[in-house]
Amino acid sequence: MLTSNLVEGPSSFAKASLVSSGPPSAYTYDKVQRWTIQDLDNKCFFLEGTPGQPKLLALHLQASDKPVELDLRFYRSPLGSDATSGQLVALDIVDSKLYLTCVKEGDGCRLQLEEAEKPLKEISGDNQKYLFYYKPTSPVSETVTFQSLICPGWYMATPNDNGYVQMHNVIGERFYTDFHLFL
Repeated sequence: MLTSNLVEGPSSFAKASLVSSGPPSAYTYDKVQRWTIQDLDNKCFFLEGTPGQPKLLALHLQASDKPVELDLRFYRSPLGSDATSGQLVALDIVDSKLYLTCVKEGDGCRLQLEEAEKPLKEISGDNQKYLFYYKPTSPVSETVTFQSLICPGWYMATPNDNGYVQMHNVIGERFYTDFHLFL
């Protein structure tokens, strides 16, 4: 059943302590692109909550609203790229120290916001939670998906109605996992 593998609820917040040991398996920072993300139902991302407990929401844009802008920070693997999985990116919220991360929770995965210094020059070990595969949904598509590196098969997703951005492991059911990117 779909709900047995779904971890619903708000994204959570944690402070991260990043120490790079520099092993050969570290992913290294390459470049950055700034985007606003919108799901297939035209919902954009917004921050909600207090500075110590921010949450990421997907809401329909109102005339006076300013959605969150995200920097997609691209990383290179020492093993080269895997064209079938996509390009590795870390997603950080512009004008903040917040990154989106995916953490394992029981049999599922949870999206949370973590504070870290920008940009992360290298990512390895436990800090791979910052990485997502960024991939067009088809060769001619104008939409992309964001799949967790540490939780294969789990995608960043928005609910059919306004609600929290989260991780989901079933594409196209109850949640949107395809996104448009706008400058």
